[in-house]
Amino acid sequence: MERLRGNVEAEKAIKPTLFICFGLSGAGLTSVINELCDSGLAKSAPSQFVTRRLRPSEKFGDQYYPVTNEILAKVSRQIALQSEYYGFKYGFFHPALKRIERALDSGRNVIIDSGNSVSDWRELINNQFPIISIFFSPQNPFICIDRIVLRTQRLGQALSIEDLITRAIGNSQNIAKIGNYDYWVDTTEFVNIFPVTKSIIKIHSFDSINKHPKITVVKENPDKISELIKSFSIDPQQYCVQVASKFQPKFLD
Repeated sequence: MERLRGNVEAEKAIKPTLFICFGLSGAGLTSVINELCDSGLAKSAPSQFVTRRLRPSEKFGDQYYPVTNEILAKVSRQIALQSEYYGFKYGFFHPALKRIERALDSGRNVIIDSGNSVSDWRELINNQFPIISIFFSPQNPFICIDRIVLRTQRLGQALSIEDLITRAIGNSQNIAKIGNYDYWVDTTEFVNIFPVTKSIIKIHSFDSINKHPKITVVKENPDKISELIKSFSIDPQQYCVQVASKFQPKFLD
């Protein structure tokens, strides 16, 4: 059986669907995508190119492979889709897009961590397949900051306070994009992330009637979404400095 980046063979869906996901830094999106693909509910997307260095925890060609801006300029016609975060470019070349379309054609769901808008993806695949968009975020910005620092410590990586502040400010800006998504998955408690996302996938691609009680449809919950956006309006710099000071210098230098 064909496998994609080491994941188990994805289960055939009644309605093969492209699930476009976006998560704030520290939201826990990467972990849930890996879990969903390993469960067979969806195939992960082909590797994206990125203009930053790979982190120690990332393997070349697994989720990303690094390129330079010079290379991208030379092969610009081969770029199918591109986004930019924290000064780095992420995206897919046209051959990767063909692999996504083949997976959908074969009856498999595909789940993608993408910074591009849903409208970008709809235009790219000419509305040939249904697209469901999911936004991942905890209820307040401090949870994201704590997770970024804890992950850095666990992996033994270096992270400057300036980088931490940049990510926190980026989260405060990116939270406003939630209005363009179909669902919000509250990642405040890790235990809920997988079952809620699994339920969304099963509802749309397997015609499941079992809706997880913690599913949040963005357009049906304006007050809840408004409160979420408001919670990220606080200036995160003081909290970043406070959290960073608790950890050993070798993790935050």
